[in-house]
Amino acid sequence: QLLAELTSGSRDWAPYYDRGTSVFVMAQNVRPWRPDFAFKQFVDPPIGHRDRARSEIRVDDLLTTIVGANTGQVCRVAEPVESHFVCQSVALMRLVVPAMSEYVNAVLNSEGHGQRQFREMNYGAGRPHLSFEQLESVLVPLPPLSEQAQVVEMVGNVLLACERTDTQLETMLKQST
Repeated sequence: QLLAELTSGSRDWAPYYDRGTSVFVMAQNVRPWRPDFAFKQFVDPPIGHRDRARSEIRVDDLLTTIVGANTGQVCRVAEPVESHFVCQSVALMRLVVPAMSEYVNAVLNSEGHGQRQFREMNYGAGRPHLSFEQLESVLVPLPPLSEQAQVVEMVGNVLLACERTDTQLETMLKQST
């Protein structure tokens, strides 16, 4: 009910790998909360290819790893990215109401809610998977928009405090060395 679109990347873009300037967003780019585009797999899909528009990332999209060791990791694309496309191991979830994406990101990253559901749904002994049907079945509590904004603000404050603590610990570690 929340999704306007659910898709993953093309399976037949291998001939276009390692060339061009477009970025093929891989599972290792999907980190909890925010994507990490430090690793770049380049791809040059032809203009007009049937999968190009379908798999191109936009602001407020949610990306979820659906295959491999980090299955169930979710992040929100908060900043505009140009010519970034999801691979077949990453689901692109576009919400009907994009303004709710940070709240849904918080729910899906919650250990006691979204992450618990993903752990229960994972299948495949050696290489975990999540199906589109499983992603569509995840329960997301929907309080009024004002409460969603409060949740996002509270979570944002806690994440900021964690980042500050990490920075302080790194500084202290360097000083102690």
